Amino acid sequence: MAGEDLPESVLLFLDTCIDSVEQLRVLLLLQSAPERIWTTAEITTELRSADTSIANRLDALYARKVLWPVPNAKDRHKYSPTNEDLRHVIGELATQNQLRPYRVIEAIYSRPNKALQAFADAFKLRGGKS
Repeated sequence: MAGEDLPESVLLFLDTCIDSVEQLRVLLLLQSAPERIWTTAEITTELRSADTSIANRLDALYARKVLWPVPNAKDRHKYSPTNEDLRHVIGELATQNQLRPYRVIEAIYSRPNKALQAFADAFKLRGGKS
């Protein structure tokens, strides 16, 4: 099973809050320098990505209430978990990502795609019904 040696709290966090390795990298970059305030362009440069992609990843982290946005600061981002439980699990995730990076990646990509599963379920034949 994917991620079988990862803590349950980390697996649950990945399943509910992280959509991609890029989003994971954004979160862990912010976590690695908790006092720093980043612009989207700085994160993009650091991760060698695209501004729109990084902006989408940050928006998702804010929408899922993983991080609080920097108040009154357009295009400023900082590591600011919304509660201490998240701070703890993100710290554990960072540790696991250092120790078992391939397990973390596997856990992200091996789970069923919920949208794809819902689409497939719409086409399942219902046995015994006319």
